Amino acid sequence: METQPGVDLPAVSRLTDEDLVRTEKADSRSVIHLTEQGRRYVDEHRAELDAVWRVNGSGFDDQLVDLRAAGRDLIDAAAQVGHVGSPDQITQATRMITETGQRLYLLLAGHLVDGIDNDPTDEQLTSPASGSATLHSRR
Repeated sequence: METQPGVDLPAVSRLTDEDLVRTEKADSRSVIHLTEQGRRYVDEHRAELDAVWRVNGSGFDDQLVDLRAAGRDLIDAAAQVGHVGSPDQITQATRMITETGQRLYLLLAGHLVDGIDNDPTDEQLTSPASGSATLHSRR
C-alpha cells in the first residue's frame, strides 16, 4: 500500500506500533508492508477481515452498484451547477445536497421510512408544496 504525500495516517502509526506493518522509503514515497506478525494476524482473522468487503455480510450486492451510480450522477449534476449555475442556484444546490445527506443519516438511524420521519423527538422532516424536503430541528 502506498500513502499519498501529505496524508497523515494515524492508523498506520498504530499498526506500526503493534508491529503489524513496517514502512520504508522508496523513490521518495513511503511504502507500507505487512510484517511477519501482520501476515499471521491476517491469516488468523481472515473471515473477519473479508467481512469488511461484504455488503450486509452477504457478499456483493447489485443495490450497492445502483447506489454508487446514483452518487456519481449527483456529483456530476453538482459539478454542472458549479460550472454554469448562478450564485443563487449554487446556494440552492448546496442546501439540497446538505439536506439529502442529513436525510440519509436519518434513514440509517431508522427514522425514515419512505421519506417520512418516524421519530418526532429527533428532527422533523416536512415536504413543502414544492416537493423538496427540508429538515427542521425541534427544540
